[in-house]
Amino acid sequence: MTMTMTKTVILALIVAMNISAQQMISSKGIELIQDDLKSGIISQEEALVQKFRFGFNKAKLNEKYKIKNDKPSKCGTAIISEYNKSKLTLKPEIINEIESYLSFEKFNTSASSKLISPSGKFELTYSVDGLNAVPSRDSDLNGVPDYVEWIADYFDHSWAYSIDTLGFLAPPIGNGMYKISFENMDYYGYTNTSTLPGMTYIVMHNNYNGFSPNTDPEGNQKGAAKATAIHEFKHAIQYVYNNWSSVGWFIEMDATWMEDIGYDQVNDYYNYLTASHIQKPGRSFEQGDGYEDCVWLHYISESHGVQTNLEIWNRIKSNPFESIYTTFDGILKKYSSSFEDALVNYFVWNTLTGDFVNEKLSGYEEADFYPTPRFCKSYVQIPDTSNGCARSQLSASYLHFISDHSNSPLNFVFESASGKNEIGLILNYNDGTSELKRIEMPQQNFIHYLGKEFLSELKSFVFVPVVLSNSSGDFSYSYEVSPFKSASFAHTPLKDTEQIGGREIFVTIKTPLDIAVRDSLKLNYAVEGSNYKSVYFLPTYNPDIYLASIPDLGYEVSINYFISIYDTLGNYLYEPSDGSTNPFTYYVGKDVISPSITVNKIAEPLTIYNFPRRLYVNIEDNIGLDSAFVEYRLNDNELAHSRFAEIRANLYSTLMDIDSTQLKSGDVIEYRLKAVDVSSNGNTAVIPETGFLQIPIERGFKFTSAKNKFIEDNNTISVRDTVTVNDDILIDDIDIYFKSSHQRFSDLEIKLKGATGTTKTWFQRPGLDTKYSNSGYANIIFDDEAEFGIDNPIYPDSTIAEGIFTPSLLDLSSYEGSSAKGKWIIYAYDRESGFSGSIEEWGLIIRGENLTGIEEEKVQPTAFSLSQNYPNPFNPKTVIKFQVPSSKFIKLEVYDILGREIQTLVNAPMSAGEHEVTFKGSKLPSGVYIYTLKVNEFSQSRKMLLLK
Repeated sequence: MTMTMTKTVILALIVAMNISAQQMISSKGIELIQDDLKSGIISQEEALVQKFRFGFNKAKLNEKYKIKNDKPSKCGTAIISEYNKSKLTLKPEIINEIESYLSFEKFNTSASSKLISPSGKFELTYSVDGLNAVPSRDSDLNGVPDYVEWIADYFDHSWAYSIDTLGFLAPPIGNGMYKISFENMDYYGYTNTSTLPGMTYIVMHNNYNGFSPNTDPEGNQKGAAKATAIHEFKHAIQYVYNNWSSVGWFIEMDATWMEDIGYDQVNDYYNYLTASHIQKPGRSFEQGDGYEDCVWLHYISESHGVQTNLEIWNRIKSNPFESIYTTFDGILKKYSSSFEDALVNYFVWNTLTGDFVNEKLSGYEEADFYPTPRFCKSYVQIPDTSNGCARSQLSASYLHFISDHSNSPLNFVFESASGKNEIGLILNYNDGTSELKRIEMPQQNFIHYLGKEFLSELKSFVFVPVVLSNSSGDFSYSYEVSPFKSASFAHTPLKDTEQIGGREIFVTIKTPLDIAVRDSLKLNYAVEGSNYKSVYFLPTYNPDIYLASIPDLGYEVSINYFISIYDTLGNYLYEPSDGSTNPFTYYVGKDVISPSITVNKIAEPLTIYNFPRRLYVNIEDNIGLDSAFVEYRLNDNELAHSRFAEIRANLYSTLMDIDSTQLKSGDVIEYRLKAVDVSSNGNTAVIPETGFLQIPIERGFKFTSAKNKFIEDNNTISVRDTVTVNDDILIDDIDIYFKSSHQRFSDLEIKLKGATGTTKTWFQRPGLDTKYSNSGYANIIFDDEAEFGIDNPIYPDSTIAEGIFTPSLLDLSSYEGSSAKGKWIIYAYDRESGFSGSIEEWGLIIRGENLTGIEEEKVQPTAFSLSQNYPNPFNPKTVIKFQVPSSKFIKLEVYDILGREIQTLVNAPMSAGEHEVTFKGSKLPSGVYIYTLKVNEFSQSRKMLLLK
């Protein structure tokens, strides 16, 4: 790719033409068709028909796919190729309808005119009247519209560059010229097969007005026409090589790549890059449309030369049945590379774009203008241990870490569920230099010790785990990033005691790379204020577990201790890490310390449908707990008691078993928590110290689905169920409940389509590869205010999936302030073989106001306006109001002070009037945030302050 304009000029054009690196400009209607196809709502045949109607006959298009002010779809060639491949399986009436859209003869009417391009290779048929009329302006008064002359020049350039310069085979033109015509449609253009064997023709849009912006100095209209001309001409070339028998995403990827090679100044493909692997690294190539993945071919051509594209097509012509990935591999091996090697480098390049361009490392020539990469984890301080983001085959994740600057080497522990992985590692040093390393994984679990890169020398580093497997599977992973330690300890600190006598201490020790000397493992102890004494740990039946004892040191004394070991590098390591400076401490003597109770108070009102409700509390005591329970009552009724049970260290759970049928709006539930320790004093803690915590009950609505929807084992087509809300309920808070008889909850993936029509993943195989993998028979409530997430569940009984959780990928607060009226649909998939079950019931629990049948006289706003939030400052909630003078598609977004998107509050059509939404900052740090209202060309922003 040759840069024909300076970065400053391109950047100025991007700003002037409002191309946002964070905004995907695409056809919403086509996206909805694709979503419905993937979800099993419509068949392949119906999706194909709807795509043709989208482009050529909006009158017959399903109403749900008609989006006001929608953008044209990029290219119609892909659906034509799909149609040609599936024609034999289609109904006759479907074939007749599609053929009526594609007949070339419809452009040759009595009103048609023709122009021969200056090269003599193209014949353009056009009309200045009727539905398909081109713009009639004729500035040189030669009788031919300027628009047609432009297109003729663009095709001559496409031929000269593609055929004469790059050497591709020319599309056959028979005894005449290659045919071009114009059509008023919702596609940029398309290439179709002719009635003559081996020949094709191209149809261009008749004006290119209102298309997505680009950076062409001659304007958006000419830019869109140039990009389409060379894009469609590449489709014509492709047909010469293999009759479009390649996978659809590749032929679109290739044609979009050609746009930037032939017309570098246009950059229409920037519109699609927010769907590329730069911002969606976890999806496979097959999950894309191809346009956005043209950066893969840019990687190849910028790494090894533009001629690689011709070599790819020559190999395709010689090996028509070869996998496209094998084709890539064969060509790349000519350049001492391979598909796997290139794939790792490609994903590394994708992390070096936008705000993360690094001139010290190789990357895209236009990386400055690409979107900023979407990191699975960003600016994470190490040490960090976590699960990564979801990945498909031939995909990756991006993780960005900040060095802790310790004088230790960098260490990785990586564990992958399955598949072949390789790691790309970008090291950014304090001296301004950067380095790329590759880590091959000989197995799914590994520890990698980078002995040369001390964290004190590093500023940051990027970790890119790439899936090299080319078949579907579970590519989840976990990792640990930390300073390298030659030994790690696992030890349960001793608690205070009222019992005199000695104490035994067990420690589990791991020695990566066997650098630590296990024979040097010591227990160091002392009465507080005295000198330390030491004893060696002794091995036990387990080679990693060692034992030592502290003798009886008296009564009413505090005892300090720590563990030590040294390694062959001359380093001493301690547990705790500060050794004698901050040792473990326990007290021997009469206990007077009460238990400590930490509870997440229920901060918001609830509805009657939120009961019975489970409570979680953290309780700690220096000696041990005897009992803990909650006392609760409805209004001023008699107190009920429920005992807490420990479900993991210091975490306790119980059920407030209140019958929802006994509740009504206006009721108040009062509760308090008590804990008693095992000391001789029976020390007791009460929360609150006086009175009760309160839960107000407000009006709510519950909507329930049909029961017993069977989920087939390992199903690829979704099971669907719909809840219809007929009332116009303004949502103040929403929970979703889900009950299932499925025998293994971690097999399930559930998606939700809300009343606004947007489909989002609700949860995806929760508890997979944990002790909760075999939990089943779910009775789950999803609530944004829940203490635990469904991706890391806590169940009172590990064999039953029960509890209140935040959903993994669905932000329920995005529904707040909108109407619940409409259809809510879930799609259920079983993603693992072996178990099955049913959706017993699911539904919505909504707290809000029912507006159905209520009319108020309101003053109609005359202009768009965005009000200052109230209260401001706020903690944790605030209300944002805005006015809409007429029904429009509204977008209201919240950003942090660095311009990173925090949450989309509204993204839907809204009626005229004054609206308000609630923004919750409970999960955000204190600071200044910006909220922005966008309506067409209108945009207004205000600042708000979160203080905690």
